Amino acid sequence: MVVKMTRRQGQFLSFIPGYTSRRGVGPSFDEIANHFGISAPSVNSMIQRLEREGLLSRVPGAARTLRVEVPAHLLPEGDFGRQATK
Repeated sequence: MVVKMTRRQGQFLSFIPGYTSRRGVGPSFDEIANHFGISAPSVNSMIQRLEREGLLSRVPGAARTLRVEVPAHLLPEGDFGRQATK
């Protein structure tokens, strides 16, 4: 399987399952924005782009339902972006 994604798309796609694994629930757009140091509208744009490209899916109208459609072994390793401070 060949998956075409930009570096930034790979970062987003890697972050989502990592966050879900650590926290037991998927990230909100605000939590993704905090992690990457960007705005929530920028996250929304990226999520829409990833959906259009078939790399991500979600349940419309339901919170925290992001599902990465790329096999884990094809995603970049590691935690990406600026870490949010708690």
